[in-house]
Amino acid sequence: MLDTTDPAAIAQLESVLKLETKNIQALNNLAWAYLQTKDNRALSTAEQAYNLAGENPMVIDTLGWVLLSQSQTERALPLLQKAAALAPDVGDIRYHLAYGYFKVGNKASARKELEQVLAKGEPFGDSGAARTLLQQL
Repeated sequence: MLDTTDPAAIAQLESVLKLETKNIQALNNLAWAYLQTKDNRALSTAEQAYNLAGENPMVIDTLGWVLLSQSQTERALPLLQKAAALAPDVGDIRYHLAYGYFKVGNKASARKELEQVLAKGEPFGDSGAARTLLQQL
């Protein structure tokens, strides 16, 4: 798996995009990498990926998560809801949706999302953060 906080990985993704400007996976991964490294290009890169592949739940989730990180909850929440509807079994997407609900003060919906995704017992990247958030609720 690509370490998206590694400057070499970011440079590699940027090189791919110089050759393949519409490579959705590279755009999505680069947006995620920019988010992880607090690079202000995260939003524009995520929006570019979304404009190319708006029905891809991973791309929708990345854009929603970037927006949420920038406190743009009104734009983020509908995107995260859509991503979760398209990929209901992806734990990270469900966690992001739960966190979005938490950010807007909808603790009941956040709790419901977290309980459902954690009840499956399948590990996912943000499962530790999901457990922590559930304890806070």
